[in-house]
Amino acid sequence: MLKNRAIKYKPHIDGLRAIAVLSVMIYHGFPGYLNGGFLGVDIFFVISGYLITKIILKGIMKNEFSFQNFYYRRIKRILPSLLILLFFASITGALILYPDEYKSLGVHIFGGVTFLSNIILYNEIGYFDIDAQFKPLLHLWSLSIEEQFYLIWPVTLFIFSKKSTKFFRLIIFTFIISFVLNCYLTYSNPALAFYLPFTRLWELMAGAIFSDLELNSNHYSVVKIWINQKPKIKNILSLVSFGLIIIVMFFYNNFDHVIMIPYILIVFSTFLIIAFSEKTIVEKKILSNRILVYIGLISYPLYLWHWPILSFSYIVSNGFPSGEIRLVLIIISFLLSVLTYNYLEKPIRFKSKNIINRRILGGLMSLMICLCLISYLIVLNEGFPERGNNLTKTENTNYKDINKNNIVTNERIIVIGDSHAQQVYQSLELSGFSNIKVFSKGTCFPFLEVNTSRHPTRLWKQETDCQPWVNNSYLEIKNLKDFSTVLITCFYNQYLDARILIEDENLDHDDPIKVFQYGINRTINYLLSLNKNIILALDFPELNGPCMPPRPFIFNNQKNCLLEKQEENLKSIIYSDIIKTISENNEKVYMYDPRGVLCDENNCFGKIDDNYLYNSDGNHLTKKGLFLIGNHFKMNFDSNFSM
Repeated sequence: MLKNRAIKYKPHIDGLRAIAVLSVMIYHGFPGYLNGGFLGVDIFFVISGYLITKIILKGIMKNEFSFQNFYYRRIKRILPSLLILLFFASITGALILYPDEYKSLGVHIFGGVTFLSNIILYNEIGYFDIDAQFKPLLHLWSLSIEEQFYLIWPVTLFIFSKKSTKFFRLIIFTFIISFVLNCYLTYSNPALAFYLPFTRLWELMAGAIFSDLELNSNHYSVVKIWINQKPKIKNILSLVSFGLIIIVMFFYNNFDHVIMIPYILIVFSTFLIIAFSEKTIVEKKILSNRILVYIGLISYPLYLWHWPILSFSYIVSNGFPSGEIRLVLIIISFLLSVLTYNYLEKPIRFKSKNIINRRILGGLMSLMICLCLISYLIVLNEGFPERGNNLTKTENTNYKDINKNNIVTNERIIVIGDSHAQQVYQSLELSGFSNIKVFSKGTCFPFLEVNTSRHPTRLWKQETDCQPWVNNSYLEIKNLKDFSTVLITCFYNQYLDARILIEDENLDHDDPIKVFQYGINRTINYLLSLNKNIILALDFPELNGPCMPPRPFIFNNQKNCLLEKQEENLKSIIYSDIIKTISENNEKVYMYDPRGVLCDENNCFGKIDDNYLYNSDGNHLTKKGLFLIGNHFKMNFDSNFSM
């Protein structure tokens, strides 16, 4: 067996882990307060690259490296907390998820066990991929990348060691190729850049570079001796690096046009802190603080627990739980992480450090096989639709065939607005329209010179950059001369009843109705000057609450599935009368009313014949609802417009 080759413990590394996991948790739990909090994952990558490469290189250099021992230690480190989380997810999912959601969770459980989550999540990307907050195991993409690194990197270094003991060139070469590929794909295919393991290698290699320098480089030793003799420079360097991490996370939105800069700054700053922060103010007063060090020690189970708990709460609360609830859930995540670390991770991880315990290994492997079997059964049985009170039907409509066989027009149409405009775009594509270009940005009122902002609320803060986006979108529309028709729509109610604030800099008051009138008239005149045909689409009726199939053991209330037409008219009359008047007075402006298919004379419907038309928030449509809207628009288009 191998001799003990434990690397000297550095508490500030655990402090850095704490900063990473806390930033991710703030980003997930309290949106808007730390817009770049997700970059904590990139800090983890640098730390992992440093520690893992150092373990491997130290073993190879002493002729003590053993694949068997290396992977056994990784198994003990990774699997116990992960497996308990996956069992929790499978049980919780069985209690609250719809069949299609549970089937998707089954696929993600398999991805978590086999460390293929990043590949599975990438392949799910598309128009009708569900929102991130409704994927309880979404966060396992980063763990999968790390595990793929653990599988490939030791083999690579070991093979390379047979030819040369100089690893630096290999690490630098890998860093450069990965970084260049990442830069290219970030602009050409961002999703692939996000999920592809090789595009993340440069971050892991940044840590690997320092591990090699620390073990092999006389130059680093000289630099370290010199900088240790200059405590002021060392303190300034570590303070600037730590400050950069905080600044980038807080002001991430300011880097919209230079996407790679935040990642470069985070990785470079993390590298410098690992390399030069020992015996500095940052190390002594911040990163080696007992509280941060302990959070760093439990950072792995904390990362695993916090997101599924938040995600399941988003699911059962039919949207976004209150700030107070999210705060309680974060506290629960901490408690579960402490229990997991003390009573599961530590006993297994530190038992028989250098001797392979067949009972532990066999037990963990058996649990992995068990979870693979569970995920297989969930998928095979279509999410077990017979669970609890769930009597929902599976839609059998073949949307791909519909889209292929019913191309109705080659008319080039531009759709602009907020997330509801994105839905209209999807509905048109589902129903056979081609040559559509969409400009959509959530919670952005799509009219010229109208600013949009959120109310400040407890544990939720979000600034928008809607106005620059709107102006730039209309500039692009001006240049799209081949597109003769512009369709404008949005979630009008939330702007006109002041849930989302709108203001016009040209007005000396903030009456949303007046702001809307000025904004829509200004926009219509602009588009008419471009000789565009304009379709002003009224919004879908907004239900009074979620109209959802009963979940297996909760939410059996269907009262919100019916909305009186009179009540809907009162909600929408504020903007519908203005749009109707504009369309009647301009021969190139048309009004489209989706209520023609979602309502009858007396009621508007959240479901028709057991087919649910709305998502949980009561204002976005399901695929079935979108298909109905698209077909209804198609009938109106064919009969009323000749453009």
